[in-house]
Amino acid sequence: IAAYRAFDYLAAAEAFRKVDTVEGRFALGNAEAHNHAWEKSIKAYEEVLAAQPGHAAAKQNLAIVRAALEAAEA
Repeated sequence: IAAYRAFDYLAAAEAFRKVDTVEGRFALGNAEAHNHAWEKSIKAYEEVLAAQPGHAAAKQNLAIVRAALEAAEA
């Protein structure tokens, strides 16, 4: 969390990969999104939604990241 708050999203993503919880996957998705690692971010959010289909923030962030990926590919 310290790395994330310090805007060191690469270090944050590395740390969050080791947290095997829904919260850890969600945080990983956020860190990967900040790194513009769209595919990794999407995978993390999809893992959150597989475990908790009603996770509103993951749904919203997934939609945002998918749109960013589409824009990057255009």
